[in-house]
Amino acid sequence: MNWTTKLARNFIQYKRYLSSFALTISMCATQVTHAEIVFEKSTYHFNNLNFVGQLAYDNSLTGQLPAILMGPTWTGPGEYTQMRAKALAKMGYVVLVADIYSEGAQPARGKESAAAMDVFMKDRTKLRQRMQWAYQVLSKNPHVDPGKIVALGYCFGGTAVLELARDAAPLAGVVVYHGMLDTPNPGDAKNIKSPVIVFNGADDPNVPMKDIEDFEQEMRLAKVDLQFVNYSGTKHAFTDPSSGTDQSKGAFYNPVSDARSWIGLENFLKELNLGQKK
Repeated sequence: MNWTTKLARNFIQYKRYLSSFALTISMCATQVTHAEIVFEKSTYHFNNLNFVGQLAYDNSLTGQLPAILMGPTWTGPGEYTQMRAKALAKMGYVVLVADIYSEGAQPARGKESAAAMDVFMKDRTKLRQRMQWAYQVLSKNPHVDPGKIVALGYCFGGTAVLELARDAAPLAGVVVYHGMLDTPNPGDAKNIKSPVIVFNGADDPNVPMKDIEDFEQEMRLAKVDLQFVNYSGTKHAFTDPSSGTDQSKGAFYNPVSDARSWIGLENFLKELNLGQKK
């Protein structure tokens, strides 16, 4: 075989390689184009009450996926939880933000939300029930693997997911962001069978040192796998930009602690090995 014949054959093979490569790139581009984070209302009904949560997921993923049940802030599902739900959906989770208050009862920020939250802080049985209802909805979603559900909550939602775990919900993990840690039923920590991680502002006036000590003792006696991360110079609601930047107040946004705690969350979820795409 002379050199011109070899060159011709190599050129043909090269053209086939380029065509195959172009087809692969085209298919990938098509998949990326059609991938979309879907965000929609999730309406569910229990005990003659309507609830309107928020649902987020990546519509390019198939099969049963790991999921996150999010406890909302004291104002209920809103723009902040929407932002966080979308970010978690990009990581490969189906996310349901629970509606604790019920349709039409979502309070305005401030005194109204403080009063509405206080009802459930004083009645933990009622809080657990509302979270259990949301858990049932998420676990029955056909896109969700019911054995791979993590509970995650911010502020009031952090308290809510802890009470859900204390109520023996079969969770794969529990994540608490600047949540209140106290409970009238510390012995119920024996029902927590999954790892727990808490991201806390060391200067949060809503979480005094006694509450931290009592909580750590509660988890220790129940032999719960606990990680407790305290961020110095950080107060309440440090992951929420709407908290403002006035450090003289009891709550303010801390971008450094926010970024660090998000990395901590990513590492925690990887440890759980739930099969998410990232």
